[in-house]
Amino acid sequence: MMPSLDTAASGYAIAIGVIFLAAGLRKLRNLAATAASIDLYRILPTQGGRVLALPLALLEAVSGGLLLVPSQRFIGALAISVILAAYTFAIALNVVRGSTDFDCGCGDTILLQSGVALLARNGVMLVLTTVLAFAVGAPAHAVDWLTAISIALLLLLLWRWTNMLIAALQEPRDD
Repeated sequence: MMPSLDTAASGYAIAIGVIFLAAGLRKLRNLAATAASIDLYRILPTQGGRVLALPLALLEAVSGGLLLVPSQRFIGALAISVILAAYTFAIALNVVRGSTDFDCGCGDTILLQSGVALLARNGVMLVLTTVLAFAVGAPAHAVDWLTAISIALLLLLLWRWTNMLIAALQEPRDD
């Protein structure tokens, strides 16, 4: 039996909520590194990252937290869609410039260079999160919540594996 759309959407909401909550908290713990990472994209004026680091980290953490509350999912998903659109634009701009040899600052413990693979990952996340904003239901029964949590765990593993794959593709090879 296939999980309902509400159950699947809740699973995705939990996964993306955990990802953004954790990323925001990591960025809050090291605002100087967050600011430096923002500056590497060369989009804002000099030292613009210092101004943006705290609000961006807070927005990520709060938006991720909102996705974990079914009644707040719409607001959280819209906020994360905006964040992902901004990140995707910044990555795309740097890909076009040929500037992809720096860590994206995604907040993961794996260093990921800004590039085409990261652009694709963010594009998928952006589409799914935008669709999530309009999936307003929540699981009705405990079994459905267990299914949603299982979906979330699988998606978190897939996200982690994707990041590891992107990082491995970026490593220089000895051929």
